[in-house]
Order: sequence, then structure tokens, then C-alpha cells
Amino acid sequence: MGDLLINLLASVIAGTAVWLAGFLLRRRKLNQARAFFGLTAGARCLLVVSRHASSPREFSVHRRDVAALVELATIARECGAHADRVGENQPTGEIGRLTEFCVGGPGGASPRSVTHVRAILRGVTYETFDEEKRRRSFTVGGTEYVYSPETSYVLLARFWGRSVDARCSSSAA
Repeated sequence: MGDLLINLLASVIAGTAVWLAGFLLRRRKLNQARAFFGLTAGARCLLVVSRHASSPREFSVHRRDVAALVELATIARECGAHADRVGENQPTGEIGRLTEFCVGGPGGASPRSVTHVRAILRGVTYETFDEEKRRRSFTVGGTEYVYSPETSYVLLARFWGRSVDARCSSSAA
């Protein structure tokens, strides 16, 4: 009977240790995501999206942009933040006060993205080569990234309120 109690106690201790380790790893991952995206529990963030170019409706959004919005809203919810969808021309307050995700490129599709790139990300240039083929690219630190049917890129910038400290990076999606 004594051996049974010792084995039972050892199982409880091992199970508790495994549960605690998993809990701490999940908590660490959540804190890293919150720090990376600038989201905290209960905070608001903005999902800015352009309207669909060929639609006359103000709130019409392209299906690819909807997929991006769903992913961003999921990230915000996992971080405990509340996501609000706003249109490209709706006033959102001072830049840098809330975490803001702009979906859509600055090539005429998203005026808010154009504003961010021109005003804050001065090391980034965006060019449209050919309107018919819609060949576009952007340059970061002398490296050019050209859009193609096989490759798309994400421009990720993080900056804060009054003293603008911007960091740029790009990666293939």
C-alpha cells in the first residue's frame, strides 16, 4: 500500500510539473507576441483596410484583404486586444497612439499606407513600373523587392508616439 501511495504522489508531482512547464511556455509565447505587436490585454488596435477598387460600395473589401484582416484580428484576440476595422479615409487619431495594421499596399490602394511610408519610413521607396502588368516593387536599405505571382512581401514597421523610432524589415510571405 505504501508503494502505491508513493507512485501516486510521484505521478501527481510529475503531472503538476508538466502542466506548470506548459503553462509557463504558453505565457512566455503570449508575452513575446504582445511585445512584438505592441498589444496588451484590453487595449484597442486598428485594422485599416482599403475599399475594393472595382466596387462602388464604401465598405467593400477585396477577398485577399479580408483573409489578412481575419488573421490580424485573430492575433489581436489572442493577445487580449480589441480590434476595430476602419476605412482608409476615416480619422483614427494620432499616429503611434494605437497599434495599427494597414492592409493593402501604398501603390494607390491605401492612402494610409502611403502616408506611413512617406512620413515615417523614409528609407523605404515604393515604385510602380508598369501599370498594365501592375509590376510593383519597394526598396529597403538598397535592396529591391519586386512583386511577382509567386512572391509577395510584407513591410513591417514599428514606431512609437512622439519620438519616432522606426525599424523596418521585410520578408517573403
